[in-house]
Amino acid sequence: MQIVNMLAAPRHIALLLPLSGALQEAGEALWNGFLMAYYQTADDARATVSLIDTEAGILAAYHRAITNGADFIIGPLTKDHVKSVLQVADSRIPTLTLNISTEAKNPRENFFQFALSPEDEARQVASRLITEGRRSGIVLNISGEWSNRVTNAFTTAFTAIGGTVVGTRTLSRDSTDMTDELAPLLGFEDSKRRFQSLTAIVGPLLFTPRHRDDISFVLALANASMGRNIRPQLKYQYAGDLPVYSISDIHDPNPAANQDMEGVTFTDMPWLIGNTPEINDLHNMAQQLWPERAWQKNRLFAMGYDSHQLMQQLANNTSHESLAIAGLTGRLTIGPMGYIHRTLDWAVFDTDGHARAI
Repeated sequence: MQIVNMLAAPRHIALLLPLSGALQEAGEALWNGFLMAYYQTADDARATVSLIDTEAGILAAYHRAITNGADFIIGPLTKDHVKSVLQVADSRIPTLTLNISTEAKNPRENFFQFALSPEDEARQVASRLITEGRRSGIVLNISGEWSNRVTNAFTTAFTAIGGTVVGTRTLSRDSTDMTDELAPLLGFEDSKRRFQSLTAIVGPLLFTPRHRDDISFVLALANASMGRNIRPQLKYQYAGDLPVYSISDIHDPNPAANQDMEGVTFTDMPWLIGNTPEINDLHNMAQQLWPERAWQKNRLFAMGYDSHQLMQQLANNTSHESLAIAGLTGRLTIGPMGYIHRTLDWAVFDTDGHARAI
C-alpha cells in the first residue's frame, strides 16, 4: 500500500484498484486520471489518499481502507469485487465503485456505482435513431456475452419507443466475407425473385439488387477491426446507402485504425472526441505529465479523472439527485440505486479515419 498526500474534498480517500496482475494497466490508467484531477484542485483542499491493491483480496483491501481511517472510498473495478463490497459496505463511509452490480434490490445509503456501460450507449443510439425518424433497421454484432448484453439493451430500448429490429446477425470475429450473413438479412432474395419474374416476361434485363425497403439503418456492434470490414461489405452488397451507427467500441483513438469507416456515426466520451478549449488543455497537461505513456488516450484514464470530480460532488452535495457534472466520460447525473448515468457525445468518421464531433 502507498500513502501520499493529495488534493481532495474529504480528509482521507482510499482508492481500491488492481495494481498488479492482469488488470494492472487498467488500475494504473485510473490512478493517473485521478492524479490529473488532483492537479486541478486548490492546494488548501489537500487530503491523504491510500492507494490499495485489490489483487490480494477485495474484502481485505476494503477493510484496510476503513481501518486506515478513509472517509471516502473509490473502487473497486471489477463486477465481482463490486458485488463483494456491496454485501459488506459500511453506510457511514461513502463509496464510489468503478463498475456496477445488479445484486442490490434497494438503494444503499452512500453507495454509488459508476461504470463505462456499453448498454447505456446502446440505449442512447436507440433514442437518436427514433429522433432522426429511423424506426426500423438491422443489428450486426459479434459472438459473446458482451455482445448479447448490448444487443438486448438496444433492442429493448428501441422497441419500447416505437422502433423495430428487422433482423440481427452475429458475425465471426475473423470474417472478411459477410455475404452469407448480409444477403438474407438485407432481403436480396426477394429482389432476385422479382427480377427473375420480369425476365421471364420481357426477356433479358440489367439487374441491380435492392435491399428491402423497411431498413433505414444498420447498427454495428463491433470494434474498429471488424468495423473496417462492415462498411465495404455493405457497399459490396448494394447497401452502401444505409447509414451505419455504432457505440464507442468501434472508435480507435488512432485514426489509422479507423480506415474505411467514413460516414459511420457513433457515440463516445468527450475525452476522445471533444474539441473544446478545456478538453484540449487537459490533453496537453496529460502529455506533459506522462510524455512516454498513452494515458491521455485511455478511456479508463478519463474515468479516473471523473471519479475525482464525482467524489467531490458526492461528498459536498447533500441533494445527490441534483448532481450534474460535465465530465470527461460524458455528462454525469445520478439515478435510482445510486447509479451514475452518462450522456455521451456524437461523432462521425471522416475519410482519413478521424472522428469529427457532431
